[in-house]
Amino acid sequence: MEKGAWLLIGLLLAVLLIPVVLSGLPSESKGVEKNSAETFILEDAKTTYGEGAEYSFLSSEKDGNNWKAELKISLQPHSKCPAIMKRSYTLFPIKYREEVINSRCTVGGVIIYPEEAIIASNGLQRVKDLPDTAKAYAKKYAAEEITALKLCTNNCPEEARFVKTLPEQKLWIVKWVAGDGAVFFVAIDEQGKVIA
Repeated sequence: MEKGAWLLIGLLLAVLLIPVVLSGLPSESKGVEKNSAETFILEDAKTTYGEGAEYSFLSSEKDGNNWKAELKISLQPHSKCPAIMKRSYTLFPIKYREEVINSRCTVGGVIIYPEEAIIASNGLQRVKDLPDTAKAYAKKYAAEEITALKLCTNNCPEEARFVKTLPEQKLWIVKWVAGDGAVFFVAIDEQGKVIA
């Protein structure tokens, strides 16, 4: 075959293959499933904040042909001073707006996020004295859950003994694990006040 014929065949193949290649690129989310959209969003956030941060979806829903999602990003999530960011995403094409929720290591108002409960527990001298390698984990409990923990007798979680003297109300329980493995708990009310 002549050089011109090969060029024509190559050009024809390129014209036929370009739509196939482009169809693999997301231009709209019409056929994108929720898991795929969330995976795409997580990968995008990880390019900025890396694997050391923790990510959780506050919301994720389809809006017409687009996905809208709110992603909470926790930086140094188990340290004495975690930071909380929120990204509001729309895709495809991907766009986001970022908001700093807390980066000051202070709490004011109602405790909404576990990281805020951890920060609120910093008021205790026992927490201040912990080494920087200590880790904190916070969980919110409804009044009924506190009651159930108080009544627990078999295969109880470690915080069951701690809550025995606590009021039966909504509480955040912060578990601190010191560098040597020692564990203790702190109870925080919804306003950020240390209860025990």
